[in-house]
Amino acid sequence: MRKLTCLILLSFCFLITSNLLAQSTTGEKKKSSIEVVGQLLGGNAPLDENARFFFSGTGSEASAYYANRINSELQLRYVKVFAQDLSAYGALSYGVNYFSSRLFISPPASATGTFSFSESYRDRHQVSYGSAHLGLRYTVHVGKNDAFNFSLGGKGVFYPRQNNAVNKTVFSLARGEEISYTIAPTIAIASELVFGPELEVNYLLAFKKFPIDMIFGLTFDRATAIVSQYRTEVVFNNDTLNFSHDFGGGRAGIFVGLGYDLGQ
Repeated sequence: MRKLTCLILLSFCFLITSNLLAQSTTGEKKKSSIEVVGQLLGGNAPLDENARFFFSGTGSEASAYYANRINSELQLRYVKVFAQDLSAYGALSYGVNYFSSRLFISPPASATGTFSFSESYRDRHQVSYGSAHLGLRYTVHVGKNDAFNFSLGGKGVFYPRQNNAVNKTVFSLARGEEISYTIAPTIAIASELVFGPELEVNYLLAFKKFPIDMIFGLTFDRATAIVSQYRTEVVFNNDTLNFSHDFGGGRAGIFVGLGYDLGQ
């Protein structure tokens, strides 16, 4: 996997270097640019087979709930125009998915009361990844310098092995006993590589006197493969409950960035 990542990185750097050398020696220059974009918000909650965004696993005495997944990502992108209003792009990204889990504990069945859950325990999780992107972009010019860009391509996302397991022991006032719970992701055992198509729409705001552009956009991907499974085990004095949640799936995000025009 490291060899594949290094090969993609070397190919990407070679593409940029060869293009820059070509621009310095040819009289007719086609426009190319380097873009740096930061994704501000994106993603969804870990998945269940019946729900794409939220999932609660229920038991007789506890419930495990995952939600609030967001995604931050920094991307370096190279764009090369090769035909009128049509260009190709390649990009490398690094990002982190953040989400939370909450374990709800209910009193024993013999207890009286009108409430369903009397206490909960919350844990935060993060999953880092790297990705490579390749695709085509169609440009619709707005005014003299600005443009709408519509991109369609594909991406490969690499999730390295990372141990973000949770293992805690707490005293439950609702049950009057000590309980322990473990949240163990399968990504702690092996890395994962997934592929999927992506769609992007952005607005490029150009500066007239400088080769710098502001970029505002939306991105969507359909990498629906399951990346990792989060297995939750809750141990009471006389019972053990198990829940399972899948992590992965497509996502949508918003981003802002800067572009630098290399020449034309």
